[in-house]
Amino acid sequence: MRTYVDTWQSSEGVDLMEVIKLMGKVGLKVIAGPHDFYFDWGDEAEFKRRIAEVHHILAKSGVFYKTHTVSEEEANEVSDLEALWVLPRV
Repeated sequence: MRTYVDTWQSSEGVDLMEVIKLMGKVGLKVIAGPHDFYFDWGDEAEFKRRIAEVHHILAKSGVFYKTHTVSEEEANEVSDLEALWVLPRV
């Protein structure tokens, strides 16, 4: 299964680059297209752990988020393009 995470930043919270860094810390990939980030998972326990990590890392950041989950078949039909151009250069 794949869960997409879309975020909304407030001018009162952290900026987009900080959101990208935070999401990267919990293993989410930033993508170009109709969604902002995603993570893949295999069972209920993994989903619960991953979504709790997302919630925890964004707590008190001023960022709102929503999720959208699709089946593995649906995820395979979409070519998510990892947005490497937005990542900080190392």
